[in-house]
This record gives sequence, structure tokens and C-alpha cells, in this order.
Amino acid sequence: AIVEFRPEIVYTLLGSIQISALALHCAKVCNASIVPHFMDDWMTTMYAGRPDLVIQRRLLLRTAQRVIRAAPVGMAISDLMAAEYTSTYGVPFYSFMNCVSVPAEMRPEAAFDPAVGPRLVYVGGLHLDRWRSLKEIGEALERLNSEGIHGKLFVYAPAEHLSEFSGRLAGPSVNIAGSLAQDQVAEALTGGHILVHVESFEKTSRQYTRLSISTKIPQYLAAGRPLFCYGPGEIGSCRFVEENECGLVVGVQDRSELISALRRMLQDASFRARLGANAWTTARQRFDAPKVRERFRSVIAQAAWGPTTGQEAPGSRVQLNASEEM
Repeated sequence: AIVEFRPEIVYTLLGSIQISALALHCAKVCNASIVPHFMDDWMTTMYAGRPDLVIQRRLLLRTAQRVIRAAPVGMAISDLMAAEYTSTYGVPFYSFMNCVSVPAEMRPEAAFDPAVGPRLVYVGGLHLDRWRSLKEIGEALERLNSEGIHGKLFVYAPAEHLSEFSGRLAGPSVNIAGSLAQDQVAEALTGGHILVHVESFEKTSRQYTRLSISTKIPQYLAAGRPLFCYGPGEIGSCRFVEENECGLVVGVQDRSELISALRRMLQDASFRARLGANAWTTARQRFDAPKVRERFRSVIAQAAWGPTTGQEAPGSRVQLNASEEM
């Protein structure tokens, strides 16, 4: 069926020895170009540190690197990863993250009950030790609430995650708000005042996510609300939020820093408004679906037919930023 379709491009997320080998075979028999897209730096961690899987790791790296060497261009989930992979492998990599529908206008922050305080909203999974980071935020909020600085964390997560982890998150400053259908997410985010993103401080998890951007970040930014990030400061998601001044990042696992940062977010409405406006502007410039689709089409065309004039530099978005300003 693939041969009959006669593809000009084999686009692949790789992720395993078998898929990498299959993608190479399809490209060869169809005389097509291959374009790998890396969503995480899984080559660094997969089978690593496992003496019983040394052969599998060598085969994985050899097969994945054959894909990269055969590719005219590559794609990566973040600017950070695109730059590092371009430098490491000598193949031009372009960053493509999750794209979203960004509202034409930013909704202002809603009023809140002073007795409850601003709503901190988290939407996402609780696995990979993220529940633990959320629990620490809840405990920090409890401390602030006792000082008369009000705020509450509302957690939305898949039903199976709530079943497993909600008991560990329970507390007076945490509301387990249930699960959301995809079409309910945007309303839940704009109904919040601060949007919470967490990552694990555990060593393997932080290595795995070092170059990644969470798929939730564009959705959060499109809501026009400030982000509060709690996770290792060196990983891609935290660095992106900090560099674009879209939120406040606590990049170390330190209770006093966490409490101090939350205190500022809860008390400083003008600070929240500035970060929220930056978030919405960044979403319009970087993640608006029509623009991202056109960039994707352009890079795929380059892979199929060769470079076109005006194409962005690999591993960077500097040349596109001026044309994408709203």
C-alpha cells in the first residue's frame, strides 16, 4: 500500500528500533526523502544504564542515527533541541511544537472571591512524579493561606490518574476538579488566574525532558494567563517560559523559594497581567495553527524538492520572527 501511494516524504517520530528500521526501508523502496521529528530526547535515556540492554541500546542509536544521516532536514519539539541536534548531527533541524487556535483577543482576568483568592489551574497528567510537585505547591499555598494570602489550586487530570494520585494530593488548598474533555480545556484555562505547569525533579525524568516543550505550554499561553512553572530550571519548558517572560519559574526544589514566588503571583495583579499579555502575544507569534501549518508545509517542501529562498536558518527562528510579528 505504501509503494502504491508513492510518497515523496516519509515522516516519522521514530521512538524504537523497529519503527526506525521500517521508516528507512520505506524511504528506500519508495525513493523518498525521510524526515524525523523528535518530541523528546529519548535517544539519551532509552535503555541507558541497563547492562542487560547494552546491545539494544547500540542498535537503537545506530538505527536512529542512520535515519538522521539520511534525512535532508529534521524536526524537533523545541528551539533548544533543534539547535543542539543541528550542531550534533550536522543536519538542519527546525523546531515544531504543538500548535493551537489562539483567540483574536485576549480575555481579561476574571474577578475572584477575596476569601478564596486567585485560582491556580493545572490541566494535565499526574504521572512521572508530577503529582509530587503539585503536592508541594498545595502545601506552599496552605502556608500562605494561613498568613491571610489566599489562593487555591484546581487540578484537572485524566480519570485514571485521579484514581491513582488524588488521595496523595488532597489538602485544604487543593481542589481535585475532575477530568476535562478536549473541548472543555480552553474554558477551564481562561477561567483561571494563574496556570500551573510542573515537571519532576527526579534525575531520569529531568534528563528525558531536558530539551522538550510540554504540549500543554501552547494551550496555556493561548489563554492569556500567566504561567507558574515548578520544575528543573534547565529543562526546555521552564527555559522557554522564562526567556519569553510568560510566567514565573521556580527552577529548584526549595520550599522557601516556592512560597516566595507564589506570594508574588497571588498578591501582584499588575505582574500577573503583564505576564499574561506576554503569554498571549507569544502564542500568537509562535503557536497559532495557521502559521505553524504554513511553516510545516514549507519545511516539508524543502525536504521533498530542495531549499527555497527565505527559508529560516536551521535550529533557530531568528529569521522568521520579524515576519511573524502581529
